[in-house]
Amino acid sequence: MLLAIQEFPAYVAPIPTASPAALDASITSIQTLENTLNDAQTAYHVKVQDRQNVFDTNSNAIDKLLAPIRTFVEAITSDTDAQYIELNRLIKRIRGAAPKKSTNAINVSAAKKSQVEMTFNSRQHDFGLIINILESLSVPYTPPNADISIPNLIIVKDAAFSSTSKVETAQGVLKELTTKRLDSFKNLTAQCQSIKKFVKAQYGLHSTEYDRIKSLKI
Repeated sequence: MLLAIQEFPAYVAPIPTASPAALDASITSIQTLENTLNDAQTAYHVKVQDRQNVFDTNSNAIDKLLAPIRTFVEAITSDTDAQYIELNRLIKRIRGAAPKKSTNAINVSAAKKSQVEMTFNSRQHDFGLIINILESLSVPYTPPNADISIPNLIIVKDAAFSSTSKVETAQGVLKELTTKRLDSFKNLTAQCQSIKKFVKAQYGLHSTEYDRIKSLKI
């Protein structure tokens, strides 16, 4: 449409937003916004993958630490010990809550995405409770495996909270940009519709100028 109205002889825009310059500015703004949105989508995917690494993929991911933690605690207590039973319950809950697949698609439903975020929040909370149990065991928790030592588990817990927070921040930025993009296209559609009306008014319903743009849609 921009190219068309730029070529129309003596086209007069009755209002500033119907001018070729204004339409050009709107298109440029949307193109810039598209680039920003693409960058935000990439950043979101990266943050989601970082979180997945902390929870499930890394060699010292939370999911991979649970079994050796349980085995060592069972060895120094017993499977009938109240603290072991609670620890085992938390481990089962963490594993039961784990998503079957990583959900990082931009186009998943808001409800599904919200459910995934709550799942990760729940898992990191329960992992913190496990560390609390280990710190309060009636017998010293001193595993020879440094990966499941309390200082290392605290590092992993902090990484989990950090990665989750970064995903939430990236998701917020992405949501804001997506809404802004939708609003920009709505405004562009309204702008183009007004230009069509002005072209029809200036050149006539059966004019070559109006015929050229009347079927164009945004």
